[in-house]
Amino acid sequence: MRVLISYLPSLSAGKYIPISQQRFAKPRADEESIYPVILASGATQLLNNGFEVKYVDSVMRRHSMEDFLGIIAEFKPDLLVFETKTPVVKDNWKAVGMIKEKFPALKVAACGDHVSVLPDETMKNSLTDFVITGGDFDLGMLGIALHLRDRKDLPKGTYYREGAEIRNNGPYELLADLDSIPMINREIIPWQEYHEAWRLYPRFMYVMTGRGCPYRCTFCSWPQMLYNGRLRLRSVPNVIAELEELIKKYDVQELFIDTDTFTKPRVWVKDFCNEIIKRGIKVVWSCNGHVADVDEEMLALMRRAGCRMIKFGVESSSQKTLDIIRKGYTVEQVREAFKACRKTGVFTHATIMIGFYWETKKDMQATIDFVRGLDPYEVQFSVPIVYPGTALYAEARQKGWLRFNDGEWEKWDMLSPTMKNCELSEEEIEKLYLEAWKGTYFSWRFIFTRLAALRSLRDVSLALRGFKTLVKGHILARK
Repeated sequence: MRVLISYLPSLSAGKYIPISQQRFAKPRADEESIYPVILASGATQLLNNGFEVKYVDSVMRRHSMEDFLGIIAEFKPDLLVFETKTPVVKDNWKAVGMIKEKFPALKVAACGDHVSVLPDETMKNSLTDFVITGGDFDLGMLGIALHLRDRKDLPKGTYYREGAEIRNNGPYELLADLDSIPMINREIIPWQEYHEAWRLYPRFMYVMTGRGCPYRCTFCSWPQMLYNGRLRLRSVPNVIAELEELIKKYDVQELFIDTDTFTKPRVWVKDFCNEIIKRGIKVVWSCNGHVADVDEEMLALMRRAGCRMIKFGVESSSQKTLDIIRKGYTVEQVREAFKACRKTGVFTHATIMIGFYWETKKDMQATIDFVRGLDPYEVQFSVPIVYPGTALYAEARQKGWLRFNDGEWEKWDMLSPTMKNCELSEEEIEKLYLEAWKGTYFSWRFIFTRLAALRSLRDVSLALRGFKTLVKGHILARK
């Protein structure tokens, strides 16, 4: 039995959106794209269970629908699994219709955060045969394939068709023991094609040390929509074994630990770092973090273990805003975390959101000034994109804060805010957004900080790559 795993081609001319396990989606600025760890895990498990597997990223390849139909005709899959996200879900419904018209016997399964929250919508509006709900869709796709081949029961959380009826077999169940999932076969999905714009080394890979997040940020999609607010961790020995395998087999130089919040619990992080140091593992890595989790002692240990950079979701300098979106820290904790990172030599990447409904222009400008004062190595500005299924979406829909109606999902593409603002128009928010990018990255303070961080030709190459991404992806894309 053959299984094709894919991101479907866009039917909207010129609009390509990366929709893998990134928390947000936006039009591509360049060829930087995040490695789809969960899909790769699913592909590995399918292969291990005797299925013939093919992976096609039609977004990255800029495939037309004609190209994709040709791939299906050549590979002749029995099951097609695709991951989707809010801004492209309607486009994908149309694509499924075109696929089923030409290959009516092909079974099609959808997965991802949007369809996990609104599975009936996709079943009713497309010819999709199955919807996999929940974040363990690697196990879900394996379960569906085993159902089709071996007549095993469908995995919990699956929506399916029974004649003209749409049915489901109950809520999804999350796997307790992540160590039981086999290490990813990196040959199925070409790891060389996926990386971050800020990477320092060419042999760059992604790993996940856990799934989920212990925090309750109201805007964040994956922890709420796919993991029910639960955090599950692999054991330290299990992760270390993967790192050693990647170094031995691929001579990997740099990693991004794409766990929602790597820095908690502290005891796990310390055990992980101590094991790296003990074994003499030489690899540079970066991660997502939470400012309330870190202190100078922990950061110094992480730095010794190879940590290069931490991505912190700063979001705002307003304590009111931080409390409303339940960030779980204070403005002072943000300052202390960034100060400790500078002292221990860990670079920082700060993410900021501009334009929550209740924020005034003064509040937004204060946030922009605040993050500049933190002297981060990188800053990422964005506008609030309030995804269905999040707590903030429910609040915004109830209070009339959303700019668009349910079903206008193509407008959730990060090109404009989905949330109204109490003071500024959409155009004024956009103008402030652009000024934030340009005023930060073209300031003498930021330029001096980056120049002071240059240590090698790799650093110079990174700076030039970052400049390209800034101009093409965040300034020109808005115009």
